[in-house]
Amino acid sequence: MRSLLPLVFFFIHFQVFAQVFNGFSGGRSDALSKADVILSDEFSILNNIGALAWTEEKAFFTGYQNQFFLPELNTIYFGAIIPIQYGVAGISLARFGGDLYQETLLGFGIGHKIRTASIGFKINYLQVSAESLGTQRTWVAEMGGKMLLRKDFAIGAHIYNLNRAKLADFQDERHPTIMKVGASYFPNKNLIINLQTTKDIDFEPSIQAGIEYAITPKIIARTGVSTKPFLNTFGVGFHWWNFKLDYALQTHTDLQPSNTFSICYQPLKKIKKTSQN
Repeated sequence: MRSLLPLVFFFIHFQVFAQVFNGFSGGRSDALSKADVILSDEFSILNNIGALAWTEEKAFFTGYQNQFFLPELNTIYFGAIIPIQYGVAGISLARFGGDLYQETLLGFGIGHKIRTASIGFKINYLQVSAESLGTQRTWVAEMGGKMLLRKDFAIGAHIYNLNRAKLADFQDERHPTIMKVGASYFPNKNLIINLQTTKDIDFEPSIQAGIEYAITPKIIARTGVSTKPFLNTFGVGFHWWNFKLDYALQTHTDLQPSNTFSICYQPLKKIKKTSQN
């Protein structure tokens, strides 16, 4: 019972808002307060499958997050992406929770780009396990898109669980359906400014904003802010050889901080002297 109390407090405090796999997004996204619907990188397989088609290199990644120093709120994820003839394909595996409650999500998706626009679709197999309540399994679909309106401005959108996957007959319990819409302004090769709104269909919308600045081609500084709940985030990224390492720190006025670490390996990666969105 003692171990269950932090979980109860957490889900009440955050109204269960997006604290599931839609929150598994990598150190870069977490440092930008999850203003990630417009980002095109290897973690697009988790954030917005529609933005994945803008990536050009195959990659393998993993990440870990702990929220508020509570072992029940650990997350870990793995994934890989690879360009194919008709776009970019990716696979991801994510796990959230501890001994009392956990969710596991295995997904496969494809993103396709046509000139200045892209669209993507992903299907996930979700398993939810709770002590004394058993295990539920279901399919979760998601789709998204991205469009470059000008050379320095882009918009994106994504919907997670568009099929409204059902978890239990009791009170018609369903997995959260979450929609994201955002825009990104990148006036030069070093600066990216993102603004996004996120809406769980059962709760009020929240707003996320993030700024990324490339101090050098290999050192990236990031910060962000979000509402409902109000959070401040900070982070840094390092590009070294074929690796990208990202760290994010999330602060909360009432709770302990949260930390995210992620690493990506790109076998054919050539470090470019620009900060791409």
